[in-house]
Amino acid sequence: GGKKMNINTKNTQFEMSSRRTSISCALCSAVMAILYFLSRSSSNITENVVAGSAHTIERFAYCRADSSNPEKRCLSEWGDFPSHSNLLGIPDSGLRSLDQVLSIDTIHSSGLLHRGIWIAVVRTAVKSRLRSRSESGSGPEREILLLRRTMAMKTCPGALGFVGEHSSPSEDWMDTAKRGLSEELGLLGNELSITDMTPGSSVLVQTSYPEFRRRELQATKIFLVHLEADQARRIKGDDEIAEMFWSPLRDALALIENSKPNDRFCNEELSDLAELVLELAESGAPEVP
Repeated sequence: GGKKMNINTKNTQFEMSSRRTSISCALCSAVMAILYFLSRSSSNITENVVAGSAHTIERFAYCRADSSNPEKRCLSEWGDFPSHSNLLGIPDSGLRSLDQVLSIDTIHSSGLLHRGIWIAVVRTAVKSRLRSRSESGSGPEREILLLRRTMAMKTCPGALGFVGEHSSPSEDWMDTAKRGLSEELGLLGNELSITDMTPGSSVLVQTSYPEFRRRELQATKIFLVHLEADQARRIKGDDEIAEMFWSPLRDALALIENSKPNDRFCNEELSDLAELVLELAESGAPEVP
């Protein structure tokens, strides 16, 4: 009997040891699986953060009826457009998403068509607010906000410009304008009167930066925003803006022809776009009461 009990005891000890070993192995496997999952999750999170930190935009095509071809001819890349197509009018009805979302670097390095906006921000000149129309004999003078890029910017450092923004995927023109005003000037778009100055269309911006292997091919909608005095005082530029100043519209046009490097827009194509923006602002700005 004692011998049998000894065998049973050994069997019991063996079974308990086996169970402990099985449990231990199971725990090890579980821990290893958790650690592997965490390492993969960490890797994925890092990849997502990196991907999320890179600005992504949507690729488009301009589809038009070719007189020699009844079918639609779609242009979506730099080489598709004739040279000197800058400021080509693009009807909104001809702008089609290609359902591709790419990094902004890929879009620019490949010269792919995308969407964006420029905004003319104007106010009534202070001196005009201090005198009545009967005294001045004409409507109040308007000033436009000019921004100077920081010298740290990769393209066009120190150049003059307006509020500009690339459209995010599936974002409509007006939402891009509101976001741009918020991000660049700290203004709430829903509180502003924003006018589409190119209703039903946009203009093509076609310019290149060979030193950076970058080609800008952007369907650009132009907006106008008139700020009240209190709104103008709340402007706070982002860290990409080195300087902001108000200029009478007529003087701003002269800046385009200015030969001084620190008082010009980036290049000839963007100067042409700036001239168009200023002309639209001067002729189409809402009348100030």
